[in-house]
Amino acid sequence: MEAPDSSKHEAEKLLEQYLRSDDVSEIHLSGLDRLFIRKAEDLYRLQADFQSLEQYSNFVNRILENSSIPRRINPDGTMVDGGNPIIDTAWVDPETGNRARVNIITKPCTLEGPVVTICKLTSSKFGFDDLVERGSMTTAMATFIEKTMRARCNLLIGGNTGAGKTTLANVILKEVFRKSPEDKVVIIEDTPELTLDLPTVTYIQAYENPVDPFRSVGLELLTRNAKRMRPDRLIVGEVRGGEATHMLAAMRSGSEGSLCTIHSNSTRSALDALVDYCCMSNEGGDKSLAGRTIESTIDLVVQLQLLPDRKHRTIEIAEVDYAKDDYKFITRPIFSYDEKTDSHKVGVRPSERFIEKLKNRGVEVVEDMFRRNFSL
Repeated sequence: MEAPDSSKHEAEKLLEQYLRSDDVSEIHLSGLDRLFIRKAEDLYRLQADFQSLEQYSNFVNRILENSSIPRRINPDGTMVDGGNPIIDTAWVDPETGNRARVNIITKPCTLEGPVVTICKLTSSKFGFDDLVERGSMTTAMATFIEKTMRARCNLLIGGNTGAGKTTLANVILKEVFRKSPEDKVVIIEDTPELTLDLPTVTYIQAYENPVDPFRSVGLELLTRNAKRMRPDRLIVGEVRGGEATHMLAAMRSGSEGSLCTIHSNSTRSALDALVDYCCMSNEGGDKSLAGRTIESTIDLVVQLQLLPDRKHRTIEIAEVDYAKDDYKFITRPIFSYDEKTDSHKVGVRPSERFIEKLKNRGVEVVEDMFRRNFSL
């Protein structure tokens, strides 16, 4: 039986302080005494000082109690259900409502009990202004993204781990989708991280059966089913497989103004990865055909990057112009980032086809936004 709150060990109380601290963005626990926190992009090693594996496991169970996956850990650090020793879940602070992404790996894949990584998600109050203030993008870039999403362009957000893909997606939901409450939105994720508090929003989460994998329901099946739900906009938290084909099909058949995220190191690699994922749902798939499908569906790629100095930067916003016969994409870099000067610059003007699309959908295009010194 779990001990009452009054008997919490000092290590648990300390960790709860870090969980609720706005200054701490990441917490990593490995074993009974190794604790790392990330604060202002710097990593600090501290002492956790759990006295026993049972005490440590009890703390992990407290986290799981407020997560999206109802699993438990035994006092010896193994899973109660004897299933998959890896857990990916979302944690919600019962007091503040703040959210975090949680990864837990347990015995027999670890030597000293559970290894826990907690990455906090940005506040729901976070907006485009905050991204501009932090140097992630300029006012012109934020304005351009907002206008393209209001015009129901389809957006692909790429980036490496920790680049801020989920953060940008949440900002778009808050700044754009919230202003169109009449739209029926379907959000599909592995782990619930995106938030849009509107009655017309439906959340769907992949299900992994830890004991019987054949009873699991993945993103591909959920995305295929989402087309039958007839959403006005479809959001796929992270594309990493055959769901790409069904997502593109939905975008072409009534769900314009949709977006998804993808792991990538550049705009080109984001599009190439999407080609590969499309072919995964059809063994021996034609890459040229997949390329042409993507070119006619995805309007814009926003590429983010977590730099070696831990800065978050939007390194490129590019229009997908066309795909050549060998499925190699030609893109128009509208905005880009210069790492040497730590500054953003305007690239080429969007194509007339793209500008006309915005105008036809009632979105005013301010030509000055493609000038270096544009501001609002």
